[in-house]
Amino acid sequence: MTRSHQSTVTYTVASGAAMVSTGSYTLTGTITLSGAGTHEFGGTLNQSTGSITLDSGTVLFNGTTSTVANLITANGGTLGGIGTINRNTILNSTAFLNAGVAGAGVLTFGQNLTLNSGSTTQFDFINGATRGIDYDGVNVTGLTTYGGTLALDFSSTLTSETVFDLFNLTGGTAGSFAAVTATGKYSGDFTYDGAFWTATSGGSLLTFDQSTGDLTVTPVPEPAATAVLTGGLMLWFVLGRRQRASV
Repeated sequence: MTRSHQSTVTYTVASGAAMVSTGSYTLTGTITLSGAGTHEFGGTLNQSTGSITLDSGTVLFNGTTSTVANLITANGGTLGGIGTINRNTILNSTAFLNAGVAGAGVLTFGQNLTLNSGSTTQFDFINGATRGIDYDGVNVTGLTTYGGTLALDFSSTLTSETVFDLFNLTGGTAGSFAAVTATGKYSGDFTYDGAFWTATSGGSLLTFDQSTGDLTVTPVPEPAATAVLTGGLMLWFVLGRRQRASV
């Protein structure tokens, strides 16, 4: 079924309710989505003019949008889904980006993704290391501009020596997150050294690399192992000095 929406219109969905759009439909006006409910877009969304603005509630893109220059702007609420958004997307202050639908999933952006100050990008880790099933993923073909907070929610412990592909980046990156936080099985704030965000929790070292979009989990060395290593290095240093002194 093909439907057309023209002019400027606001769709408001009440809390606990959902508006589901399926099939093929065309937007030629300016659409504002509001309310505390859920707006779900499936099928194919074509839009030659106008734009879509999310003010509140949850918007799930589970289908495919046309490749045009029009914007999708989130000024509040949550943007998610498992589809493909082929247009520039901006998340402003108080807006959330959370891929998936009632669980883990992968959301794809075919153009630029801008995460402005005050926005929150959340990744959920359920159980395992399969992208889109056990944890969330975001694909970006255009430029990814980091900003706001990266929030990692862990429902289970992770396997050490594992790399989690949070952002699959094609078009490069700009900017930086202001903060990276962990909640659940791992908790705490990450620290940033100008290249990597790191945190130690639950016996693991969590490292997020903004340039690749990957989160790496490695075991934290046991204190005894660290002491042995340090003692060995000191012994090597002393013996080396003695040998040099006897020459």
